[in-house]
Amino acid sequence: MKKIVAGVFFVLVLLIAVFFASIYFLLQNKDFQRKITAEIGKQFQDQVSLGSFETSFFPPISLLFHEVTIKTNTESINALIKTPELKLYLKLWPLFMRRVEIGYVHAKRAEGEIEWKTASEAVFNKVVLSGFDVELRNLSLDQTVSFAVRGMFLGPADNLKVEGSFSLRMKDNTPSVDAVQARVDLKDADVVQILPLFLREPAVTVKRGIFSWSGTAGWGGNRLSVQGAGSLRQLVYALASTPAKESVPSDFDFDIDSESNLIQGQFSLRSLVLKSPYGDFLFKGKLGAGPDTLPIDLEISTGNARLERISELLVPFDKAIPNKFGFSGGMLGNLFVKGSPDNLSIAGSADLTDSLLSYAAYFTKQKGIPLKLQYDLKLEKQKNLRGDFNLWLQEMALKGNLRSWNTESGDGEITFLTNKFSLKGWENVFQSLGKYPMEGWAKVLVNAKGVLSSPEELLYGATVTLENVQAVYEELPITKLNAILELTNRRASSGKLDFLAKDAPVHVEYVRNIPPHESLTFKCTAPEWYPREFMGPVKGVAAALNGERGRKAAEQAANFIDKIISKDEPVRNLTVSGSWMGSLFSIQEISMNVYEGSLRGAGEMESGAQPHYNFGVQIDRLKLGPLVRQLSGRDLAEGEFFLLGNFEGDYYPGVDPLERLRGKGEFKLVGGSLNSFDLLGALGRTAKYSGMVPGTAGKTEFSDLQSNFVVQNKKIVTDQLNIVSPRFSALANGFCTLDGVLNYRVNLTLTNLVSQAGEKAESPAGIPLQIYGDFANPKIGLDSSVISDAVGQLLTGKLFKKKESSPGPVQQSQAVDSGSAQVKPKKLLEQAGTALLNELLSGKKNGGN
Repeated sequence: MKKIVAGVFFVLVLLIAVFFASIYFLLQNKDFQRKITAEIGKQFQDQVSLGSFETSFFPPISLLFHEVTIKTNTESINALIKTPELKLYLKLWPLFMRRVEIGYVHAKRAEGEIEWKTASEAVFNKVVLSGFDVELRNLSLDQTVSFAVRGMFLGPADNLKVEGSFSLRMKDNTPSVDAVQARVDLKDADVVQILPLFLREPAVTVKRGIFSWSGTAGWGGNRLSVQGAGSLRQLVYALASTPAKESVPSDFDFDIDSESNLIQGQFSLRSLVLKSPYGDFLFKGKLGAGPDTLPIDLEISTGNARLERISELLVPFDKAIPNKFGFSGGMLGNLFVKGSPDNLSIAGSADLTDSLLSYAAYFTKQKGIPLKLQYDLKLEKQKNLRGDFNLWLQEMALKGNLRSWNTESGDGEITFLTNKFSLKGWENVFQSLGKYPMEGWAKVLVNAKGVLSSPEELLYGATVTLENVQAVYEELPITKLNAILELTNRRASSGKLDFLAKDAPVHVEYVRNIPPHESLTFKCTAPEWYPREFMGPVKGVAAALNGERGRKAAEQAANFIDKIISKDEPVRNLTVSGSWMGSLFSIQEISMNVYEGSLRGAGEMESGAQPHYNFGVQIDRLKLGPLVRQLSGRDLAEGEFFLLGNFEGDYYPGVDPLERLRGKGEFKLVGGSLNSFDLLGALGRTAKYSGMVPGTAGKTEFSDLQSNFVVQNKKIVTDQLNIVSPRFSALANGFCTLDGVLNYRVNLTLTNLVSQAGEKAESPAGIPLQIYGDFANPKIGLDSSVISDAVGQLLTGKLFKKKESSPGPVQQSQAVDSGSAQVKPKKLLEQAGTALLNELLSGKKNGGN
């Protein structure tokens, strides 16, 4: 038995030796060597150039080729691979049967180029490979071939590792790869070199970036599927048109699940999750024309976009972001893009409740204020955008239509309409509304045309309807405001407002014309008006119309009103109509009841290169006492005041405008008094004659005071100032300065002495006085010599009048006896009166009044 086993074993060893020997001698045969080369070339589609080769039996039957070149050329793919060393392991049994089958291929330090083109492009895309180590196992038709690749792909050495399998099939009598499945690990590839492989002329130019990815890839039926996770590090890009303007370096992590048909140019993205410093984003979609898809079908969604950092990524979109626009906080939203580049549908939504938005000094939305946006737009020819959108801000629902917008030039037209929404809380959104609470309802219709990213260049028209609005501006409460406002810079705009200002009804109408002949006409009526409280809004309107110059003019008007009208004094039955054009401000009519009297006036003011003003005033029955108290703080005068006058002037920076005031007219004061001085009292202190000066009240009372006047050089000149009183009459000449300095000469006549003088007596001469000093504390000067003569005449006339009228023979006999008897008493009385007055008036010489 042992001999049989040993014999069998010997025979097997002998057969194996014979087998290998035959294989060895077979490989040494030149014809068979040429057959091996031909068979290998045939398996590589006759596109393999093999150099010399060596044989080895360990491992069994291996061929080592030097300087091998493999070429392939089809309608869609060109490849050129070179390797300095290619090792083939042949299958033994087929080789014994004089057939050549390869079981294992190993190429070292291979280099190559692969070019391909899609159906939509005539230009080839190209990738260069270098330093690759390639292994193929079980390389046979209708078999699954395992492979492993290690090498350099657009990065450092050995940054690419691929392991997988593919199947070889016969197609048109040539072997071809039917399907590939592989595990891929790519590290630190250069994005700058990767992007041109997929985009021929990208709108974005990548300046630098590192790409890494690990996952699986599959190829079959001209389709490439990719799943895995990767990262982009220190990515920097710029617009292709402005390559000098770069984005901020950023890092991104992503998970991808996609499928592509590179031959037909189709790309299907089942899922791409992008995590970045700017938020997390989900991308889904399909790109490229195909039977089941539009050229573009893309969806982007996010739940935590960080707006404050998106500005770092806005290099590609900076032309679409308006100047002076700021944003920060979080955003939830989605975006759907479908169609072709020449006819693209764009739809989506955004929830900006957690964001902070602002535009210049007009608009600020704080975090927490609800703001949501929905849109459905069309982009035609890659630059013309149009469509509808809806926006919700607080309780406002806005429906809009973007009729057109050229994304290149910025020109467009937009229209939107709101519902009737509550104004409560809107003062926190729009700075122009101030920091004051508002209530009521509003509705807005707007149409704007022009460069939409530049509000200063827009042509706009808007209709604003206000209903039962309540607001508080400083000390002025506005309630029950109802208004229709037409706002536009295309044509004349107008408005009508009715409201209660501090419980007083007010009606305002206005019309504003656009440049180049910009103007404003307005009319305001109010049964009761508190002017101080209205000056705040007036300052704002004046500043809006004429800038800093308008604001200063309004402040001067406010200061003037503060001087003449007390805080609690209302103006009643107010009517104001006026206009403004450039530097010309005109009041066609102003009428009101104030201080129990009436005021009417009109005028204009020019604030241009040669500033000037003119106005006319008519005042009837105005109570002078409250006005003087407001101006001076003292009760200096009383009476009903009448005025009719015209005034004009010019003013320049640094010059007191009152110095340039000119005017003329007439005034009258009825039934009043001048409380700062007492004409009769001053006269009474110079003579102690009983009955000459009646008792006084410490002021100058009169029934009528009137005169014509001229205003010039800061003076009010009155040449014929008549004062009439039951006790005296006076005629004054002189002036009063605008700051209250008096300088008057008065000719005063005592009415009771005139009546006592009788019809036959001489008219008594007027008593001259001088009034000078400050209006609040005037001084009265007296001329004693003239007064003594006048008083002497009065006394003489009084005494002789009584004597001549006495009946009886005694008087007659005295008159006949001697003429000297009459003259002597008269002279004596005159001398006595003169001496007495000189004594009493001696106080003037000593400084007395």
